[in-house]
Amino acid sequence: MKNTIIGSVPVYLQKSAKETITRLEDGKKIRHLDSILEFIYYFKDGADIDHSMGDGPNIEPRSESTLTKPMSSNSTSYLTTNNLRQRTSMEFEEMDTTDEQTVIQKSKLEESMKINTLRNREHSLFGPTQGKLISEAQLVRDCIFVMQNIEGHYIRWNEANQKFQLVNNVKCNICDESMANKLAFLGFLVRQILEFHDVKSNDEKYGMMGNALLLSIQAEVHAFVQEVGFISIDQSKFTLKSLNLYFASWSTKLRFLGYLVFNLTEKKGGEILTVLNTALHHGNPVIHEMYSNIVTATSRPFMLQMDNWIYEGKLYDPNGEFFISADLRVPVEALWYKRYRTNNAMIPSFLKPTEAQKILLIGKSINFLREVCHQPLSDFMNPAEESYKGADLNAQIMHRIDETYESTSARLLHVMKTEYKLMIHFRAMRNYMLLGQGDFVHYLLDVLQSELIKPASSLYKRNLSEQLITAIQCTNAQYDDEEVLRSLDVRLHEINPGDVGWDVFSLDYAVTGPLLTIFPRDVMKQYIRIFNFLLRAKRMEYNLNHRWGRMMSIAKSVQHILPEMKQVLPLASLIAAEMSFFVNQLQYYINFEILECSWAILEDKLHNSKDLDELIAAHSEFLQTLYDGCFLSDRLWNNLKALRSIFDQIVRFETKVYRVILDDGEEECNRRKCLFKREINDDELERRKEFQQKLTRHKNKLGTVRQTYQNMVRDFLSGLTRSSETNLRCLSWRLDFNNFYKDSKF
Repeated sequence: MKNTIIGSVPVYLQKSAKETITRLEDGKKIRHLDSILEFIYYFKDGADIDHSMGDGPNIEPRSESTLTKPMSSNSTSYLTTNNLRQRTSMEFEEMDTTDEQTVIQKSKLEESMKINTLRNREHSLFGPTQGKLISEAQLVRDCIFVMQNIEGHYIRWNEANQKFQLVNNVKCNICDESMANKLAFLGFLVRQILEFHDVKSNDEKYGMMGNALLLSIQAEVHAFVQEVGFISIDQSKFTLKSLNLYFASWSTKLRFLGYLVFNLTEKKGGEILTVLNTALHHGNPVIHEMYSNIVTATSRPFMLQMDNWIYEGKLYDPNGEFFISADLRVPVEALWYKRYRTNNAMIPSFLKPTEAQKILLIGKSINFLREVCHQPLSDFMNPAEESYKGADLNAQIMHRIDETYESTSARLLHVMKTEYKLMIHFRAMRNYMLLGQGDFVHYLLDVLQSELIKPASSLYKRNLSEQLITAIQCTNAQYDDEEVLRSLDVRLHEINPGDVGWDVFSLDYAVTGPLLTIFPRDVMKQYIRIFNFLLRAKRMEYNLNHRWGRMMSIAKSVQHILPEMKQVLPLASLIAAEMSFFVNQLQYYINFEILECSWAILEDKLHNSKDLDELIAAHSEFLQTLYDGCFLSDRLWNNLKALRSIFDQIVRFETKVYRVILDDGEEECNRRKCLFKREINDDELERRKEFQQKLTRHKNKLGTVRQTYQNMVRDFLSGLTRSSETNLRCLSWRLDFNNFYKDSKF
């Protein structure tokens, strides 16, 4: 016997067939020959072979429906009857026994009949399921069910593997199985999409945009299932290959719809639109059209919410889908700052942050006009009556914004500037809180001087208010707007031990209504801090000038009567001149280089502001510039601490040294005038000696004050020089332009 391969049948198959026939009796040879023929026939088709049974291979025959299936001339999947007969005859010619030759001769007719029977059964829609092969038509039928997310007879859902697959006791051609798996994957996608739909449909917080998304996805799946239903009517006309080709476009659509569902699992509201807008840039026309339909349907609730906001100022968002949220517990006074906020997570990607802020501003302006300014709604309500078509959401939104932003903002600014006199109040803040009304400030200091030198605990607000009214009536402030004068008032700060009136006194400016949005309490606290700083510098300038005038008067009167005063007054005058120079240069820097320049910029921005937010931002920038210029910001704390030490030293010199010297000199001068024509006795000589000792002590004290003051100024200038800001370095140069403090060896 030759150990060769007959046709494409391997040697081990030949040996298996021979050994099987040899072992069996004559009555069983024909039946097992049929099994061997089936075995060889299906081996060419790639059927799986079960060698576990001793009686022969366990093979499930093909269905009878293959009878009508045309055979390709170049097909390698099936053997022709003649070839199979020839190969079988050649194989058994080499058998050694007579029984084997007899079996071959007797089985020729049965072999031919068996082959024809197998071919006839190949296209049968019915067949056994236990350990047998299934036909292509049976796979087609099951695939049609599976594509609709319905389990078939042979293809079922495997919960462990989470996919549709053939049951364990069923086998088929490997090529057919591959094509069936592709079609079953469509069923898997449909199943995943429908599971997403069912889960989100039961979520009450998924919102209007989420429900619109579910409806659009459901419409796509319904269209696919409907298409599969049409195919099932004529399923006999389709093979697995033609079915794959027919649903090729749907395979792509469902795959990308599955990707979309996967990315939308934890999303809601504006986050959904962000994912959809990203997916919309797909280059495949079929996918782009599908995504466009979904975006159009899903964005409609978003566009309706936005229209209600920008045209009526209404916000209905119970599920938190819109990127604007409202806290209705916030009082009307804080409406502009605290009631409405943007939720950055819900801002769709097709909206820039500036565009989102514009949308917020439009609705906020409408609510501000209606609730705070009490303007009628009909004056600015303009509902949109436009269709929501197309996937270019940014173009639709910008078209709406451009129509409403300018008109709403212009209306709000006009109301604030005309009905509520906003610009007049800004000028009042400049004149009174920033000490810009020179005649008023000077007269106010004159009338308050006697009150403010008293201990702070002895002050009464009503007395100071009367002095304020007197200063208004006696200066050009009386011609200001009545509303401005009603807003101006006196404020007393918290009293600390040792404080005098200068330490607790301040002007106050009270506004009401919509003006509280521009001048809220935090802003007024900033104005009061700036006022206190400017008032303290003004106080030192005022007192030093007052003491200098008094010193000049005393110097003229005592130059002949008290010649010993010449050793003290020039030194005191020199120290006062140093201090006056420092205070004057500091005030010039603040008033002209900081305040006036910043005020000019603010006025320009106030006139050119397009909306209330721009106006508020310009005002905040103005106050921040003043804060930096007055060393009140946190980053300039060290400079402010050094400057306050200088101010305290000037106050101590003015109150405890300069004034005492002038008082003692004036008192001694008056006493000696009475003794001018009398004889000088021993008592008078003793008194003059004591006065001389007092002057010596004053002189020593002046030297100490001067040395301490110059050290403080030197430290302050050193801090300014090290600063990174140009203005502060320029101030350092202005205060020590001739290097007096740098070169001083005192």
